[in-house]
Amino acid sequence: MSHFSPQNNHFYHTFGGYMNFWDRLKDTIKDRDLTHEEVARRLKIPFGTFKNWLLRQTYPDAREVVDIAKLLHTTVEYLVNGATEERIKLTDDEQRLLDGYRRLSKYDKGQIMIIVDAWNRKYRDP
Repeated sequence: MSHFSPQNNHFYHTFGGYMNFWDRLKDTIKDRDLTHEEVARRLKIPFGTFKNWLLRQTYPDAREVVDIAKLLHTTVEYLVNGATEERIKLTDDEQRLLDGYRRLSKYDKGQIMIIVDAWNRKYRDP
């Protein structure tokens, strides 16, 4: 693993810094209901290395960013620059739900949305 300081990291300068990268990384980890420790373990890196990335004391190399994106079912483009042109990769369960939803009639989709909205009001909204 090679780690770069911001001053000499081409990756860092090419994509305009890590502020947005790290915000998107942290949000994606949270969205996937993972802990930082789980991400480090699944990437097969020491937690200290991952923690240093989060603290911006060292930075992942390009290969490691690819591994992070794969683990989180997203794209490097999204993590690096927020690009959403390329669809974010879904987990198997998410893809199964989406496929099932697409097969529903317009009426049934409306019924599902009523249920989802009610669920969100009951369990998500303060």
